[in-house]
Amino acid sequence: MVRGAASQGAADLELLRAVLAQKQDAWALFVRRHQGEIYTACCAAFPEHEAKDVFIQMMARLRADDFALLRAFDGRATLSSYLRLVLRDLLSERVSRLLSENPDRGWRAFEHFFKRDLARIIARYFPGAADAEDDIYHDVVTALIEDGYRRILAYDGQGSFGGFVLRVVNNLCIDRLRKDVPRRRLPAAIQRLPAAEQEVFKQLYWEDCPEHQLGAALRAGKIELSADAVAAAVAAVRAALPRNFSAAEAEARPRLVALPGSTEGRTGETDLPDERPTPEDAVIANEDEAALEQATGALKIAIARLPQEIRLYLQYVMSGNGDLPPRDIAKLMARPVADIYRLRQQAERLLRPILSENSAVKSLRMSV
Repeated sequence: MVRGAASQGAADLELLRAVLAQKQDAWALFVRRHQGEIYTACCAAFPEHEAKDVFIQMMARLRADDFALLRAFDGRATLSSYLRLVLRDLLSERVSRLLSENPDRGWRAFEHFFKRDLARIIARYFPGAADAEDDIYHDVVTALIEDGYRRILAYDGQGSFGGFVLRVVNNLCIDRLRKDVPRRRLPAAIQRLPAAEQEVFKQLYWEDCPEHQLGAALRAGKIELSADAVAAAVAAVRAALPRNFSAAEAEARPRLVALPGSTEGRTGETDLPDERPTPEDAVIANEDEAALEQATGALKIAIARLPQEIRLYLQYVMSGNGDLPPRDIAKLMARPVADIYRLRQQAERLLRPILSENSAVKSLRMSV
């Protein structure tokens, strides 16, 4: 396989040298061999009805400045692989310019071009959440759009635009992950020990580090301990913990356990607790229902004050058909998907101050 690629690369280099020397029919042969993959790359970045014009522009870019973009090819890989890299940079730069010149059209091209990359990065941090209908995908896209595409347009021309976008999306996923995953907390008994013992605990119980590798793990964390000091730290950690301590069990949700002297687990029958609603439960339920009705009324009044397009958007969001993804709402409203994300932001911004004045909805989480 490697030998075949090297052989193809050598043949491609011979063709490209003929192109650079402007030998007769060399460019025509290059076009015949590679126009299909170049056109496919254009279709991956832009809708099909725009791809033809983009294809013509990409071919012109490849010929520009005496084939400057093709001169770096050295034959170590195939020309097809090299062209994929060059075209990705060219197309992503075009998406960047279009986003500055025509935001609506530019966003459609941006999402079309980077959708696979967005899904891949999101799936890396949130397995199963890369679908375009998922809330996490929705939140990442909203963050890219907000403030007039501020994060995307911060690109300063250093490095490739595609690489810059992937770093931005990666950072957004990390920020979301930090909010969703609570930080681990050391057991109270371990918190009272010195820093070295706390690090030993983390390595043993959080990182599953074998005891004989603790010295190397501690040195990687800038903690230097002799073998005897490591053994003493391990003994101190285990002495501070309950017998048969398990980090997984310690971090799990609280469980009901039998109290000393109870009949739990013994033979014989025990009385089961009465789970029927108490009078207090009924009062609380009635109060919750009244508060919900009051909140619903306040929401209806607030929505009635909003611009017509936002009211229509909220009508689809709050319909009884379940959660509609932004793309479906965009089709129903005959508007670009980017407009739907902006309508969501506008709705949240306008509704929040209105509803915050109502005591019945202060504690309710608004999701539009």
